[in-house]
Amino acid sequence: MGVAVASLIGITGLISQLESHAATPTASVEPENGSLSSSVATVNDTTSSGGKAVKFGTGTGGISDATLNALIASTPPSTSSPAPSGPTVGQAGEFDTSTLASNEVWDNFDGTTLDSRLWQRDTINQGGTQVYQNANMTLDGSGHAVMTATQSGSTIYSGRFTSRQKFAMKYGWSAARIKMPLSKNGVGGAWFPAFWMLLVGYNTSPYYAEYDLMEQFGDSTTYSTHLYLNNGTSSDDKQSYKPVPSSQGSDASQGYHTYWMLWEPDRIRVGVDSLQMGDWSSADFTAGQWALHMQQPMYYVFNFAVAPSWLPAPKPTDFPAQMLVDWASYKPLSAL
Repeated sequence: MGVAVASLIGITGLISQLESHAATPTASVEPENGSLSSSVATVNDTTSSGGKAVKFGTGTGGISDATLNALIASTPPSTSSPAPSGPTVGQAGEFDTSTLASNEVWDNFDGTTLDSRLWQRDTINQGGTQVYQNANMTLDGSGHAVMTATQSGSTIYSGRFTSRQKFAMKYGWSAARIKMPLSKNGVGGAWFPAFWMLLVGYNTSPYYAEYDLMEQFGDSTTYSTHLYLNNGTSSDDKQSYKPVPSSQGSDASQGYHTYWMLWEPDRIRVGVDSLQMGDWSSADFTAGQWALHMQQPMYYVFNFAVAPSWLPAPKPTDFPAQMLVDWASYKPLSAL
């Protein structure tokens, strides 16, 4: 009994020492199956028992590289996604008012009908000389959403779909598996495909933000990601260009790749498969820009634009061409 008491006293002293060095003064030691105090959170940690570890401090950030790698390797469930659930964001009646998804949503694009709970065909033109029309955005019946660029006379048609009035996102894992159109060796020099996100309410606000998880400029051998923030008087612009690595076939049109973004309150990481394109935080931007833009809801845009003014005109032999999406997914930060 004396030894047990001494051991208990020693353990108590050690706990007091640990508590005195906690990152947050109010942090406390929680029982394994108990509730967490407001000053701590759990993060995924595959080396810990139960797969979770305690993170001191407020918020749910701090996603580990191990968790990121697991997300990159993951695919959505094969079942149908639930409908987005959560509060409404955006001004009532605005063109991009939607549900801020608090649950995981995904689409494998099975069948031949676009899931109207998640997506809408969109004809808004935000770059390029094409005309978007519904007929050029289809499901092929083999598990792909297909945007096809065609030409009729002098008019170029293509496809675009978004989650604009369906669901928005704020923090978490955003990803899509995409096969880009061929643009090299004199073919497809006019192609401007993109997978990106837009700030909810940008059209009625002085604030504008877009995150191009991936866009290509007449060159399917080069990846580009772009983060652009504008508060009406000043702007911040971060870009990253990298050649498609040989491990990915040196050409994004030769296969499907997972284009992803891990979005935390004070950090964004973006990449393609295992290739990281960017890693930015609020410290990389003008003071205040991050909070105005990257701590606000955004929504998905998939489009196959053609021939913006700074790319050459397409050749008749370039048509038709396609951008294919195998699946798209969103997981809120609370689910990671």
